[in-house]
Amino acid sequence: MIGISSASLTITDLEATLKTIEPHFKHWEILTESEPYLLDIAKRFKIITSPYDLTYSIHAPIFDVNIASINEKMRMESVEQISTSLKIAAQIDVDLVTIHPGYYPMGVRGFESRAENKLIESLGELNRISNDLGVNLALENMANQDSIIGRTAGELSRFIDGTDLGICFDVGHANTTGQIASILELRDRIINVHLHDNDGQVDSHSSLGDGKIDFANIFHALKGYKGNYIIEARTISSALKSSNYLKRKFADLS
Repeated sequence: MIGISSASLTITDLEATLKTIEPHFKHWEILTESEPYLLDIAKRFKIITSPYDLTYSIHAPIFDVNIASINEKMRMESVEQISTSLKIAAQIDVDLVTIHPGYYPMGVRGFESRAENKLIESLGELNRISNDLGVNLALENMANQDSIIGRTAGELSRFIDGTDLGICFDVGHANTTGQIASILELRDRIINVHLHDNDGQVDSHSSLGDGKIDFANIFHALKGYKGNYIIEARTISSALKSSNYLKRKFADLS
């Protein structure tokens, strides 16, 4: 199923956003740290969304959250923030939450292994919570940016080892790290896919077809994948352009 995720959808109220999305998409991945704040509307969510033919997933908070923090209080609060997203997901019958791995202490060398150990600890805690709630949890691969953890397939494999976590394969991020082929080798653990384009250098979140990513080969490699394809776009017009591109590529494969 083709879905959308965009910060541009956070500037209107929930019903206005639903009216914008429904004519063009069947799924919305909701950013939980922006408007509409799911924590505030969780009890009313199913009532508000019932007239709309859409399914939903959640992207847990990104900003001010670091589940790899070597500051234990910050790590625990970050885990709590994501736990809240998981609990909201269960409350509104959403079965997938995507999370970021976190980041190393910026500008400080020598703490990488400590941060990664903290991340593994956090993922273990979140794995137990997600299992208890019956919500799937996906760890996203990250773009080629300093201090960011989780840029390679090897890291992802190591971090989710021994857990029930899946992978959110962010194709645009993987293009900036040269990791597309390597992450595709983990396809059995991929439960969510984020789509956007770029030139291989900058994580520009361009419309599909405007960059250098060979999406046809990626979709061929993902044959049999049953999850959502989430278009991450800066604007609705960009998302629609990407959706049209994606439908053409899918038609070529059929």
